Amino acid sequence: MLDARKNQVYTALYRTKPDNILEIKEHERIIDVRDFLSNIDDKTLFAGDGAMKHARLIRDSLPDKSFFASPIHQSVRAATVGLLGAKKYNKGDLLNPDALTPVYLRLSEAEISLFRQ
Repeated sequence: MLDARKNQVYTALYRTKPDNILEIKEHERIIDVRDFLSNIDDKTLFAGDGAMKHARLIRDSLPDKSFFASPIHQSVRAATVGLLGAKKYNKGDLLNPDALTPVYLRLSEAEISLFRQ
């Protein structure tokens, strides 16, 4: 969960497969924190600055299902992304760099202001 401000978070849900590889359960999105929590029915490990910001709400909403990553694992780290990429590369799972495109889940404040005019 990454803090998106305005009581929203950038989030996705993953489940761990038997080989300890993550698979997507719910794709990336921006969502109100309470709406996101209302859809969780399994034990869930929360990580990210959004999880820390909303930790009390998460614990209150999911008292027996919420767990939190250790403080060292609460921020996005480029080294982790690199290690995941290296693992995929070593398996022969390659991506064409031209196919990589950003996914924007919300307009910027500047774009919102522009469209209001």
